[in-house]
Amino acid sequence: MLYRVRRFKWHASDRLVPIVLQAVNGPCPLLAIVNCLTLADKLSFHPEQRQVSFEELQLMLRSYLEGVMAERKSELASALRSHEDALELLPRLEQGLDINVVFAAASRFEYTPAIAMFDAFGVPLYHGWCYDPQDKATAEALKDMSYNQAVQLLTTDFTIPSKSSNGKSNDATVANNDDEDEVKRHADDDVEECKADKDNDNDGAQEQQQLLQQLQQQQQQQQQQQQQQQQQQ
Repeated sequence: MLYRVRRFKWHASDRLVPIVLQAVNGPCPLLAIVNCLTLADKLSFHPEQRQVSFEELQLMLRSYLEGVMAERKSELASALRSHEDALELLPRLEQGLDINVVFAAASRFEYTPAIAMFDAFGVPLYHGWCYDPQDKATAEALKDMSYNQAVQLLTTDFTIPSKSSNGKSNDATVANNDDEDEVKRHADDDVEECKADKDNDNDGAQEQQQLLQQLQQQQQQQQQQQQQQQQQQ
């Protein structure tokens, strides 16, 4: 895929800064990283360049990241691991990334290789999925919950405590019990229908047998009458 390169004046300087424009359904993570680095004067394009391919952008980011890794050799293995994760994720930038936000703050995410990739490029990441702290009910419900945790909570079956005959509390899923009773009722109805169908089939078979016997008797009588007529002649 090809992306347009546009230049504009950055701040009050006369320097023209290139940015990559999004195509139809273009990959936002790719363009976010590239444009952040170009605005920081860490990536550059040819002055006459008007288009750039995904393969070219991927090579530019890989080259930049390898240079950063060479400068940070003395850091901890975890930091180097984030660079390796970023290199592995580069080919997937054209399809987008799966990022799990945490509602408590704009800068909080579940830490994944995708988040580590932004860290490796030195690009801070923020989201807008924050609840209003003045909304006490929502703030109390979500707290430090992530998006995936909220979805899991909404799709989880809830149980209602009930008491058994001995007075002890049991957790009983009322909806599930109702469903089981309904299934049992349908099963009983199906059994009765099958019995009725079987009886009807048996009655039908007996009627067919009787009709067949009557036809055979009629044929035998006709044959006997023909034989008698032939003998008389």
